[in-house]
Amino acid sequence: MENEYYVGYYLRLNTQKLKTFFDNSSDANKLLKATFKKYGAEYRKDFGYVTKEKMSMFEGIVLIIKLFTDLYWLSACLDKFEIMSVGETVDKTHLFRGANN
Repeated sequence: MENEYYVGYYLRLNTQKLKTFFDNSSDANKLLKATFKKYGAEYRKDFGYVTKEKMSMFEGIVLIIKLFTDLYWLSACLDKFEIMSVGETVDKTHLFRGANN
């Protein structure tokens, strides 16, 4: 059985091409975010989207196929797309708070 990880997605959209489908590119980003949420992934600033549950890479690819099927305009506006396995993220910011005081 294939290992399960959180699956990450990075998309870079072409804003000029988005203008052929949307009056405002923020509308496209809102729709993209809502559709990822529908399929169990959340937006992480400066990263992209990550699934909330662990899954196999195959399941991660199936998720993205569903996304591209729902958002017919996405493939036309895509400059870059990456899919990756993501290890568990643990916030350790507290370890560095006050270290320089």
